[in-house]
Formats: sequence, C-alpha cells, structure tokens
Amino acid sequence: MYSKVRALRGLSVVGVAGLFAACAVGTPASDLDPLQPADRGTAQADGSTTENNSGEPPGNTTPDASPKGSDSGGATVDSGKPGSADSGKADAGGVDAGNCATVAPNNLCGLIPQCGCAAKQTCDVTNYTSGATSCVSSGTSPQGNYCKTTADCATGLTCVGGACRPYCSTAGQACTGSGLGDCIQLTNTSSQNIPNAKVCTVTCNLLSPTSVCGANNCTYWQDLKKSDCIEAGSALEYGDCSVNFCAKGLVCVRSGLSDVCMKWCRVGTNSDCGLAQTCQNLLGANAPLMSGTTYGLCDY
Repeated sequence: MYSKVRALRGLSVVGVAGLFAACAVGTPASDLDPLQPADRGTAQADGSTTENNSGEPPGNTTPDASPKGSDSGGATVDSGKPGSADSGKADAGGVDAGNCATVAPNNLCGLIPQCGCAAKQTCDVTNYTSGATSCVSSGTSPQGNYCKTTADCATGLTCVGGACRPYCSTAGQACTGSGLGDCIQLTNTSSQNIPNAKVCTVTCNLLSPTSVCGANNCTYWQDLKKSDCIEAGSALEYGDCSVNFCAKGLVCVRSGLSDVCMKWCRVGTNSDCGLAQTCQNLLGANAPLMSGTTYGLCDY
C-alpha cells in the first residue's frame, strides 16, 4: 500500500533533543530525510521539553547528540551532561551524597552524579542559554516512562522528549547505565548547544515498548542507530501522523506527501502483522538492525 515510503518521520522530543530535541528511522537510502536533533522538541524553562510534530528524534532542540534521521513517532533530541568519562563511556547520572561536583555557571548542584539537592529533588538544567541548574521537585516516573516535566520523573532523571532519562557527560558516546543507549547533546530553539544539557537515549523494544517505556512508544533514531522511548500518540495504523504522534508499536512514515503510521515487524516473519499483511523491508539500508534482527513495516 505504501510501497514508495520515503522516510520515517521522527517526533521531536527536544533537542535527543530540541527532545530532547529526536532521531528516527529512515527509508530507502537516497530518499532518507535525516533527523535533526533539534527536531525532537524544545526545552522549556521548567525542565520539560516541547515535542514538535515534525517526526524527529530527541536531539539538538534542546537535547541530542548530532545525529539526524526521521522518527517513527519520536522527536529529535540532543543531550549532554557534564561529568567525567569512564573508559570512553558517558556516565549516566546517579545520586551521590558524597563530594558534590557542582556545575558552572551557578554551581548550585551537580548533574553527574546527581548531588547538592534535598531529598525528593533533582538537579536539572533550567536555563537554556547559560546552562545554569536548579533543584526541582522530583516524582515517581521511572526511566523511559512518560513525563510532562522533570517533576514527574524519579529523583535524578530529567524529562526530555516525553520520557524520563538521566543526564550524561559526553555526547556521541555510550551511556553506562542499565538499559541506556547513547549520550546526546540538547540544543535550544536557536540551534545552539545548551551548556550542561546532555541526556541518554533509553533502549527499548520496537514491537513491545511497554516493558521499558510504560505508556510511551519506542522509536528508532536512524542517525544514532539506536532505539529510544518517546511520547506515544493516538494515531492508529495508516492514520495521519502529520499532527499527531503514532500509537505504541507504530512509526510515522512519510509516503509521498502523506505522513502515516505503520506497524513495526521483524523481516522474515509475518506473524507480527495483521491479516493479509506481510512484513516488508521498505526502509532498505536504513532498516533498524537490533540484536541481529532486521525490522521492517507491515503492509499489504
């Protein structure tokens, strides 16, 4: 039905970014529209991010490394957090009650590891020009799960691209925490890197996001070649996703001038698809390859 898929639209989570800013899967090689980190969304003064409907991963909007790509219902995001690198990997933030390495310019608290704030508070970047931090109230939503602001997330996690995630120190490197992907730099609405604002993508299952992402969806950032939790929408299979995010298990695909939601599946089996549908590799060289499995899209 949509055999001429051009590219997967990434939702914008600020900077995964503006996921974060976000990145997403793309289609056939030459037609791929790379995701812009800033397309993931825009960081807000309260520490939350505003997702854009462009369909790109969290990245540089205000959080994402420098990847590009389209999103399957995700947003672009750039992330970055200060901290020391360990064996070439970015340290994901934790809570440290010991010596506190605060960050400039205001040196109020520390991001990696988390420190300097009271119980039930998180050190968060709240000034998207200077990178200044503040201690903000924390909530209970775990890593990868849905959030509107950092106040929804468990202590030590920030809200980017609609998902709770830790800060990290070195954009473009792997985060060391459990279940995490890469560290991305977040950017502001002027496409400038936000000091101290780097965050981790959260590794998830494209077919079954719930176990890791909760109410969120799982998307794939093509430039990062990583999966990530992003806010889910209500657009159903083959539904219009130009103004709405796709429901869980679906990705936003650009076909000609239309943006429609399509269902992820494992190439080589049709059991993931509906009646009369087959799993087709419509993305070519840009198809996700995870744990040795190539993912395609269900179509007639």
